[in-house]
Amino acid sequence: MKRLVVLVLMSVFVISGISCKKQKEIVREGLVNFVSGEVYLMSVEKKNEAKVGDVVTQGMKIITGSKSVVDIYFGENAVKVLENTVVEVRQLVTNLESNSEQTKLFIEKGETLSKITKKLSKSDEYVIQTPTTIAAIRGTDFMVSELGNKAKVSCLDGKVAVKDATVEQSEYVEVNAGEEVEVDPGKPLNVKELDAANKERIQNILKDIKEMQQDIRKRFEEEREKIREQVKDMKQQTKEAVEKQRAEDLQRVEDQKALDKANIDAIKGTADKGKEEAKEAVDALKGDTAKSLEGVKPEVKKFSVDVKKPTIEKQSIDKPAVEKPAAPKL
Repeated sequence: MKRLVVLVLMSVFVISGISCKKQKEIVREGLVNFVSGEVYLMSVEKKNEAKVGDVVTQGMKIITGSKSVVDIYFGENAVKVLENTVVEVRQLVTNLESNSEQTKLFIEKGETLSKITKKLSKSDEYVIQTPTTIAAIRGTDFMVSELGNKAKVSCLDGKVAVKDATVEQSEYVEVNAGEEVEVDPGKPLNVKELDAANKERIQNILKDIKEMQQDIRKRFEEEREKIREQVKDMKQQTKEAVEKQRAEDLQRVEDQKALDKANIDAIKGTADKGKEEAKEAVDALKGDTAKSLEGVKPEVKKFSVDVKKPTIEKQSIDKPAVEKPAAPKL
């Protein structure tokens, strides 16, 4: 029995611990902002063609075909997935205890360009990993490529910490703005100046991202202005409709008043006419009666009444005999 109680209590603690752990993190979402060519979002259940406005969640894969590209926003940060690339979103959460964000992307193959707009705190974590590389970002614009079992990390702004993912005890090397590093599994990492052609390529891509952001902002402002105009027009239409309804209601009231007055006048006229006709009928009846009684003398009979004087007979009233009381005996 004690063992059963202990097992039950342990189960409660485990469940409570799991619940608390779940409550420590909130899963975030990304949003597709631009799509060109063949781009797919694949989850465990299905694979769908990506379109603007689609939500990207933890565990999804982003797949691009030839001459295809997709831009995804994770909060304030943007990631451009270039052609022939497969990227998995491995972690996308907010830690409630440390008030920090953890973002981890895994590039199976291909290239991504990240623009980290949000200033990352010490507890924030933004990591892009490939089969050969781990790149930890501290607020920057950078590109990560995984092509032919080799990786390249190019930093245009800020800095990136990079290490060989195939070597267990490998250490991070710091790649600053204007530098890049190639990661060849098992070989030392050599940081060098960013190649001019690669730098120009990254700058052009970033320029596209900036123009895209401006275009999105412009469209947003246009949509907002359009909504404002629609609301304004709706208010005006509502005001006009209310005023029109009020005028119609007032007119209906006036019409009803006029109709009621006409009905009352009609009823009053009918009553007056009936009264006049009744008076005329009574007068006519009186006239006819008077005519019929002309020359007729009423016969009045005289009645004689004999009034006899009543006779009063005198009656003798005998006085009662009064006996004298006997004298008392002595």
